[in-house]
Amino acid sequence: MRPIMLLHHVTCIVAHMIACFPLAAGFGWYFLGVISLEFGSGVCNIFCFGWPWYPLTTYLYFAGMTISNLLACYCAYHWVQTVQSRSGRLIGIVITGVLTVMRQREAHRAFAVST
Repeated sequence: MRPIMLLHHVTCIVAHMIACFPLAAGFGWYFLGVISLEFGSGVCNIFCFGWPWYPLTTYLYFAGMTISNLLACYCAYHWVQTVQSRSGRLIGIVITGVLTVMRQREAHRAFAVST
């Protein structure tokens, strides 16, 4: 596993632990955000393995990842409204921000190379 993917998975585990236990008040928003991020991962998999439909999968990946990331940020915004601690809000915003920016950067890179 590439180091960046290992870091990604460790970050996700830490975020899940934080959202499920000490900051569980807004769990519904958190869970909806996670589902939206997984949607983006799904279109990434279609892009990676969908080569027979090559131009379509590139557009699907970029559009799907963009929608996924925007929805995750929307959910994170609402989730942090339920968090009482300033440090909890900061952690949620930073983790979501870094993950979505890195995911969007990769989607943009793939789109630029493929089109």
